Amino acid sequence: MENVGTQARSIPGQGDSLGMRGAPLPEPDEFDVRDYIQDYADAKRLTPSRAEELLEKALAVEQPARPDPDACCGSSCCPCVEDLWREEVAVWKAVRVKNQHDMAQHLVRAARRRLSTSTPPSPASTTTPPPRAASLLRSPPTERILPTAPEWTYGPSPRAVPLRKPANFVPAVQRYSALLPPDCPELVIAQYGVQAPAGDEAALATSPLMAWVDAAFKLPHGPSTADHARFVDAQGYTNHVVTGYWLRSYDDWRAATDGWWAAPDRLEHGALGVFREVVRVPPERFESIYWLDYPGGLSADAGVELYPTPYCGYYGAMRDRLVVNDALEGEAAPLERRHDRGHGRWRVTPPHNTAVIRTAHTWSAMDESQKLDYDAKLAPPLARGMGYLQDHPDACLSLRWATTTDAEGELVPEKHATGYFATLGKMEDWSEGHKTHAAIFSAAVGRYKFYGEKNQLRTWHEVCVLPDDREQLFEYIGCHADTGLLPYFDAEGHEA
Repeated sequence: MENVGTQARSIPGQGDSLGMRGAPLPEPDEFDVRDYIQDYADAKRLTPSRAEELLEKALAVEQPARPDPDACCGSSCCPCVEDLWREEVAVWKAVRVKNQHDMAQHLVRAARRRLSTSTPPSPASTTTPPPRAASLLRSPPTERILPTAPEWTYGPSPRAVPLRKPANFVPAVQRYSALLPPDCPELVIAQYGVQAPAGDEAALATSPLMAWVDAAFKLPHGPSTADHARFVDAQGYTNHVVTGYWLRSYDDWRAATDGWWAAPDRLEHGALGVFREVVRVPPERFESIYWLDYPGGLSADAGVELYPTPYCGYYGAMRDRLVVNDALEGEAAPLERRHDRGHGRWRVTPPHNTAVIRTAHTWSAMDESQKLDYDAKLAPPLARGMGYLQDHPDACLSLRWATTTDAEGELVPEKHATGYFATLGKMEDWSEGHKTHAAIFSAAVGRYKFYGEKNQLRTWHEVCVLPDDREQLFEYIGCHADTGLLPYFDAEGHEA
């Protein structure tokens, strides 16, 4: 490592792109990066030789080249190539390989800490750092938290599918579930989406659907809570999806707002594709798991109580939380793409026991160290797992891997996923038997073990299994042929 001091000058991402504005790194004759190997080894519980090996790899990383500014789409609805480049620089090309990113960041911080004791700050150090995104964490009022789980949430005994909770099992972290009120015969979760082809993303903000959502959600009997998310699908279309929850009176609200969907101008030339996916589930076919201080999905409804679920922290807990006394088996035949439905108006009917999952996680409360750990160790397997599901409809019919936004489309530090599986068993096959989920689970468990109660990652998920004894509305108007469940199952409608 004779030239390591010289290499330290060119550590990629120094300065603003790392989010650490301050004194520039010293010249080689002012400090030697080898001084910090023992410091890093002690902090990360590594041997000095292992720390030195990681250092050499970190310093070998090349900074990504700045892109051509003309390649930027210029849209306010998605990150431009310049922003993506800055993010690339911050994370580096080697962020997904062990501790390289964490190593380099640590060295930069250590150098600046030591240098600041003997060197006046440079002009750059007086620059105000960019504001940190507001944390999404907040605890619910204590009156919403039940001390114990209601008796019925333990489910029937015996069960059609035996419980998988190990005897005397105590979870490392107690999680909570949403309690649907007694006057709620069914939960309605409705997703309303609009899609724009590449190059037309700016039209999303002024689309008729967004105006409809803004007005309709404010009407009497509107949703008790709602959220927004945005993603680019495999066909290059940017989609904005608004999800609302109803505990009661959905049909009254729908009667007052349904005319918009039937209007002929939904299919006018040049109109953006719109869709709605509205599921209805009785309480026994819905399960959820949340952190108390991370309101999301149904738990963001101020009128919903939360209780400590007896089933969390082990493989199989998801099905154990479903109290329906049913094996929830679905269509046995392998599901493949059956239709190529063109631009038009279509209503798809999903089969009995189609399974739906909504899940999210946030890094908004993470300090710098935990965010770097998340970027290096958990985010990559998450992205690979979601990518696998998106590419394998035999495992998952449709998966949207989105970033949460506010109502204006501004990004929020949270990722969202909505997945449709032909059966709950298909979902379990992936979550319990596929290497991509095993990698996610391993990274998450490792994180919990390392940080313990100080862990700043937050997650939630909701799963429902759809019965065929009530309407499950999946309508696609002017959408491309691969939207949602459009390529699958029977449908009513026509091409434009």
